[in-house]
Amino acid sequence: MIAPERFIHVGRVGDVNRSGWIKTTVSGNEVLVTFMENEIVAIELNRKYDKSNSIVLPPEFHPESSSALDPLLDTPDYDWGVIRRYPVILDGEDILVGINPMA
Repeated sequence: MIAPERFIHVGRVGDVNRSGWIKTTVSGNEVLVTFMENEIVAIELNRKYDKSNSIVLPPEFHPESSSALDPLLDTPDYDWGVIRRYPVILDGEDILVGINPMA
């Protein structure tokens, strides 16, 4: 059983239906709540300063250079790290998001 005290109320399903998304803060992290493949998901945004996302782009993103030169190229404007999802519970029309990301 999931402990309800580990979840926070972020909005209602009708809010997501109207705007397509809800942007909120969970445990100090910016989180986007939206529909993905007919279910509501919560994904973390703006992990720009997380060192785990500071990886070199694969060679296919720099077709004009060899993979040996990738470390010398400027860092990208976008992070290429892992998308962190948060657990979501629907309680009637209420959307509850877990305070810790899923492993």
